[in-house]
Amino acid sequence: MFFIKPPMRNLKIILILFALLIVSAFFYSLYLGVFSKITVDEKVDGGYKLVGLEFKGPYSKAGQFMAEVDEKLSAYDIRSQRSFGIYYDNPKNILPANCRSFVGVVLEKEDIDKIQKLKFAGFKVDSISKANSIVSYFPIKSSLSYMIGAMKVYPKLTKYMNAKVYSSSLSLEIYDKKNKKITFVMQYISK
Repeated sequence: MFFIKPPMRNLKIILILFALLIVSAFFYSLYLGVFSKITVDEKVDGGYKLVGLEFKGPYSKAGQFMAEVDEKLSAYDIRSQRSFGIYYDNPKNILPANCRSFVGVVLEKEDIDKIQKLKFAGFKVDSISKANSIVSYFPIKSSLSYMIGAMKVYPKLTKYMNAKVYSSSLSLEIYDKKNKKITFVMQYISK
């Protein structure tokens, strides 16, 4: 069997293209925040009025369900710049098909008078009171930011909670389209 040796010029082109691919992937990852430092702050957070629908299934599908909820809410002239997800179960401890969440939008002051109409239409309306919380932020650069943010932030929040001996009473993510950031909020109680 004969082995045909590629011309040296072709090999150089392949190596250059491969190097460019690696460098591009690195800079894109840097842009997305893969290497960014995550900080955790303690503060009082809450005071939100939420409207949406409950969802049961893999959290990876929650974004698709959230888009459907946004579309349904637009029929009631609700166009908030902030959507949210409350995730009730730890996907490490429960089958993805059984994970429960509540997704929708944070109601703005001008939409509060629509609450009864929204309830009548079958939407769940809830309030998140102000409470002691640990909070972290992650920038929204692309649709990958939601996954990368969760993968980077939750381990830091969990480590912080364990070090302080806190128990989480609520896990909330607020997706602020206007300010292009995700706010991760874990309200807690001391053990």
